[in-house]
Amino acid sequence: MPAGNTPAKTPVSPLVTNIVPNGGLIAQQAMVEIPAIGSQAYGANVTLQAVVVGKQDNQGVANANVSFSVDGKVIGNVSAGPGGIARLDYKLDVDPGSHTVEAQFTPSAGMRYQKAKGDAMLTVTKANVAFRSPVSLVWICEAPYGNPCDKHNPSTLAFSTFLNTVPGGAGAAGVPVIVRVLGTVRGTPKTDANGEVVLNLGSHTETDHIKGSVEFPGDKHYAPATLNF
Repeated sequence: MPAGNTPAKTPVSPLVTNIVPNGGLIAQQAMVEIPAIGSQAYGANVTLQAVVVGKQDNQGVANANVSFSVDGKVIGNVSAGPGGIARLDYKLDVDPGSHTVEAQFTPSAGMRYQKAKGDAMLTVTKANVAFRSPVSLVWICEAPYGNPCDKHNPSTLAFSTFLNTVPGGAGAAGVPVIVRVLGTVRGTPKTDANGEVVLNLGSHTETDHIKGSVEFPGDKHYAPATLNF
């Protein structure tokens, strides 16, 4: 080689790897699998599950940080147990229809894995509901002071019942119902936080023939229900 000439360096192809910044080691690819969820009723309590495993060694990633979301909204973060299984209890508060459940794995410091995520479809249906039977009819005496409270004196009739999901028994809260007595609408009260509906039916005597119905026409979350009394 002639003096003064510098040999050309052979180009080195870059090595494409995934590096864990704090460890300087190659990060293994991971995958997140969510078992099929299927169809569930609105308001039901379900347990979402995701399994985090390494693609190369097929081993579950214990203590994996997993974030669950529904339609992009985070609903909870959990740490996976043995076998890389992460579970989250969740009450279905999304409207009936099709939804995407996603589980995102983010490796913590020292974990030799890449980020990964998986998703599954969830179908939410309207919840079936039913009124508690029999309804409660309570007579509240209206007789003037000193007069007997017997079946011939007018009394206020208080009506109450509960609207609950079936199965499960959770109260359907904040929905309007229709109460009829002898075919006439007497009120359209809303259920309270426990699904109870209470209505004062006005003055009657205990000799009156009280017959009627309570109806829920249904809404976007719950199916219709009717109870005759």
